[in-house]
Amino acid sequence: MRPEDAEDYGKEPLYVQKLREIHETEQYILDVDCEHVFDHDQGLYRQLENYPTDIIPIFDLVVTGVYKELYLSNAG
Repeated sequence: MRPEDAEDYGKEPLYVQKLREIHETEQYILDVDCEHVFDHDQGLYRQLENYPTDIIPIFDLVVTGVYKELYLSNAG
């Protein structure tokens, strides 16, 4: 764990928070900070940088799947 993350330990992850905000506001736009991608996985960042037309739709599919799992699996 990085020292700057210590105060956030145990809190809901940032992008889960953002998905909750999307669900609550019904504004279906998720801004992803590329620095976060770089910090998480430099190889993924390089792929995003070199092949954005391939990688961005994959991001979209993954985020949509997570959103559905969090908010639509309980509906119904």
